[in-house]
Formats: sequence, C-alpha cells, structure tokens
Amino acid sequence: KITQNSISSGINAEYGHWAMDKVRSSRETDEAIADAIFKRAGSSDSISYAAVANEAKTYGRTELAIKLLDYEPRSAEQVPALMRMNRFTNAIQKAIESGDMDLVHTVIVTMETKETQREFINTLKDYPIASAWYAKWCSLTNTQKLHDHFYTQDNFEASALLSIKELELNTQTDSKIQRLESINRHFVDGSKEFESA
Repeated sequence: KITQNSISSGINAEYGHWAMDKVRSSRETDEAIADAIFKRAGSSDSISYAAVANEAKTYGRTELAIKLLDYEPRSAEQVPALMRMNRFTNAIQKAIESGDMDLVHTVIVTMETKETQREFINTLKDYPIASAWYAKWCSLTNTQKLHDHFYTQDNFEASALLSIKELELNTQTDSKIQRLESINRHFVDGSKEFESA
C-alpha cells in the first residue's frame, strides 16, 4: 500500500542520494554545487542539508559544507554541525537567530573549551546576547568567572557593583579591605575607559 509517508520517504531518499553523489563527484565550484542542490531540493524537509554537509566535510570540502548548512532549516541539526567543524562564529549566530537559548548555551560552553581565550572574548564582544547569557550563567555558577568576563568586556562598572554585592555578604575584615581596593580599581579603570572614549 502506497501512503503519503512512503512517498515522502522516497523523495527524501532520491534527493539525498543525488545530493551525496553531487558532492562526491562534481568538480564545480562550492557555490555552484550548493545552488544546484538547493534548486532541486528546496528548503523543505525533503532533504537533510546537515547530512549532505557532513558528506562534503568528509570529502575535504569544508566551505561547501558551510554553504549547505546555510540551507538547513532545522537549527538543532545546523548548529551542532557547525560546531563539529569548529565554526563557532557561525554556530553562535545561527543559535541566536533560532531563539533557542538552550542551543545558545550549548554553543557558549563548547566555545569556552574549544576556542582560545582571546577568540572566546572577541566572539562574546561581537554578540551581546551571547555575552549577556554567559554573564547570567556565571552569576549562578562561578562569580570569579563573572568578574573575569566583566573585565574582558571592559564592563568595569558591572564588576565594581558585583564586588559591592559580595562585600555586603562578607564578614571577614581582611577580605572586605581587598574587595574595597578591587572596587576602587574597577571604578578607576572605568573612568579611564570613559575619558579615552
């Protein structure tokens, strides 16, 4: 018995096999291949662009894989595929565009372990939503990381306010003195940043 599901499955298999063969054998440019696959398969669920992109990556055509992932409508497949290719800037952008904050969190946590510190800092500077989410996560898990984050983002006022909050909760005199000195440094750095702007 032929059902709608079996017809759809047949279409998926047909497009998928054709796209895989195209990736493996074509000598066209990456852009030409990606365009040809999209023109034939479209933007529906008729094909998994993430699976085809993975095949392209296997054959050493990383840029083609990135172009194919632009057509993948399912962010849950698109973003992890980008992360596997170490394309974290693309991944965080697509995760933010999806509106799925769990996906944004996953990318941020992965970026923190995979990227250099400078790369991670610069990526967060470029994406304020990601930066805010990371700050929220650090506030719940690691306040020292939150201090470091505010400092690397040149947010001296927020770092000073965090130190004040910690000061209110601290009962040790020596530690309070250290916190007061830290607060003063943050406000001084913030003033310098303002004057140089």
